[in-house]
Order: sequence, then C-alpha cells, then structure tokens
Amino acid sequence: MKGAGGYGGAPFVRVDCEKMRLSRLALPLLLAALIPACQPSKADLISKSDAVTTKAQLRQSLGEPDGIDKFGPLERWIYDARDGRLVFVIAGDTITLQHTE
Repeated sequence: MKGAGGYGGAPFVRVDCEKMRLSRLALPLLLAALIPACQPSKADLISKSDAVTTKAQLRQSLGEPDGIDKFGPLERWIYDARDGRLVFVIAGDTITLQHTE
C-alpha cells in the first residue's frame, strides 16, 4: 500500500511550526491567568483572622505569609489577596495592627 506522495510507509503529515509555537505559549499563559483566581480575597483573609492575637494563631489561621519584613523587634507579615494585600504588624508575638493595601 502506498502512502501520501506515492511511496510506501505512513502518510506524510505537515506540521505548522507557527501553530505549535502558539500552542506552547497558550498553556503557560492560561495557567498564569488562573493563579490569581485561586487566591482568597481580602475579605476572606480578614474573616479568617478576625479573632487572632498572636503569631501562632495567625499562622494557624492563614498559613505562612507571602512576605515578612523585619524592623528591629517589629515584623510585618504580608498576605497576598486577589484584590490587594492584608498586612499585620507584630511586636514580639502580639499582633498590634492589621490593615489592607
């Protein structure tokens, strides 16, 4: 049996390199667009951390922070949300201030 092109073997398949390049770019772009949808909102984070007063309680309620800044005895714990950030200022082990950005 003869394949396409008049010779034996499997038919020849033409690959469009431009379409392949675009499809390779599409998946990472799609995944990058979906990542923010997985993050909670500021309101969700606030409701989960409403009654916390210590670092241990905060870590238990919200998990590890997305960022920590240290200023001597003060720490600033930052939690990213899909609509901004929730920031806690901690002195020693006590949460002293909570605000959103």
